[in-house]
Amino acid sequence: MNSKLTDFDVKRSLQDTGYVALGVGVIGFQQAQKSARWARDELARARGQAGEMVGKVRENADQQIKSAQSNVEAKTRDARQRTASLRGELRTRVESLGDEVRGRADGLSTQAKARLEPVVDQLQQLPDQAAKAVETGRSRVQTLVPGRETSASSAAGRASASSN
Repeated sequence: MNSKLTDFDVKRSLQDTGYVALGVGVIGFQQAQKSARWARDELARARGQAGEMVGKVRENADQQIKSAQSNVEAKTRDARQRTASLRGELRTRVESLGDEVRGRADGLSTQAKARLEPVVDQLQQLPDQAAKAVETGRSRVQTLVPGRETSASSAAGRASASSN
């Protein structure tokens, strides 16, 4: 009987070992499934957190872009208004300066005309005065030198001919 018990015990031990191995395999498989589920959950949670962070970064970037655009638009609007204001001021100043320059030029023109007219009149009278002076000189020469009438007259005639 001993041999039957041993065969039976070996068979039973092998069967128990198979069941234990199968149980360990099932438990290992369940642990692997549990680990896979945990990894998927962790990955989903990490993906969700990353999505939230990306969303916050986008929102922050959008706010900063909108703020920058608003600042640029405000500064551009201010610059345009200031430019228009300066353009108006400049136009007024230039027109005022133009009026002032015209007034001064007119005044200078009037002054120059007033100063030059007597000089021009005097210059226009010079030929007549010179002719009178020559005639007066000729008369004196004729009275001082009685026999020189013809040579003095011819010298005066030559002087008036050369001046023409």
